[in-house]
Amino acid sequence: MFGLFIQLLNLNFSSLIAMLKDLIVFVRLYKFR
Repeated sequence: MFGLFIQLLNLNFSSLIAMLKDLIVFVRLYKFR
């Protein structure tokens, strides 16, 4: 149960980082347009 929770947290964390990177790239493209 606890391991599953940590796995879920890791999944959310990695997806959150991916979303953040996409957002940063989007902002850069928008600024340099």
